[in-house]
Amino acid sequence: MFLPYFNFKENPFNLTIDLAYLYLGHHHEEANAHLTYAVSEGEGFIVITGERGVGKTTVCRSFLEGLGENVETAYIDRSTSNPQKLLLYINAEFKIRSGTERMKDLSDALNEFLIQKKLEGKKVAVFIDDAHQLNSDVLEQVRLISNLETTKDKLLQLVLIGEPKLSVMLNSNELRQIGQRVSVGYCIDPLTYDETVGYIQHRLTIASKGPPIRFDQKAVRRIFKHSRGIPRNINITCNQALEIAYQRKLKFIDTRIAKAAIRYLSNRAETQEPKSRNRWLLGSISA
Repeated sequence: MFLPYFNFKENPFNLTIDLAYLYLGHHHEEANAHLTYAVSEGEGFIVITGERGVGKTTVCRSFLEGLGENVETAYIDRSTSNPQKLLLYINAEFKIRSGTERMKDLSDALNEFLIQKKLEGKKVAVFIDDAHQLNSDVLEQVRLISNLETTKDKLLQLVLIGEPKLSVMLNSNELRQIGQRVSVGYCIDPLTYDETVGYIQHRLTIASKGPPIRFDQKAVRRIFKHSRGIPRNINITCNQALEIAYQRKLKFIDTRIAKAAIRYLSNRAETQEPKSRNRWLLGSISA
């Protein structure tokens, strides 16, 4: 393992979400500002989109960490094709009990909870991650939940988080009733080159016990081009570069190491794609 070799406390490019390594690019800050505005103003429907690995979940988790006690939140990161399951997940997050698991009882219990929180002067927000994976039945249930309101205010704020196709779905004729309710929407774009430089340096500094290992400018330029500025891809590429530097007993990352890492990842992707296609074909034949 390269951690002791590079004098790291931990892997700086781990793929798990760790807010200690939080680095916000311009678009991440904009998304955070949109969330802050929407929740403070009581906007009912909020949609945050972006490519896989761009940092949507990180931004939302960070936003939740900064909320005060006057906002009750639930974060749903389990995809389901069942509207009833969605209600069960939401109620479980809020520790809401109902007499039965029938849809009406679950909805009534949630409504009572929301009214009570309103009387206490609190806001309630539900974040649903990977919302682009939800089917139309579940999204219709989301719409019905959004109907819970008083004569003056929404009782519940819903934040849908997903890949760009979520916006396409919500703009479709089938889901237009939901799409029309979106009051705040924002798409998080990838990091710029300068932000990628800052992102890599930030993570190295946090993880290092002493002076961090150096990534030279040309190496970072190649990593940026390969990753397209998507943090998940940056992490994967930098991690592979460190592995190769460790194997070659080098204490820095130059363009040769970056090229070798990118070549390795590209070759691995090419060998995995046929396997994936073969599994799909076998599934089709067996079906």
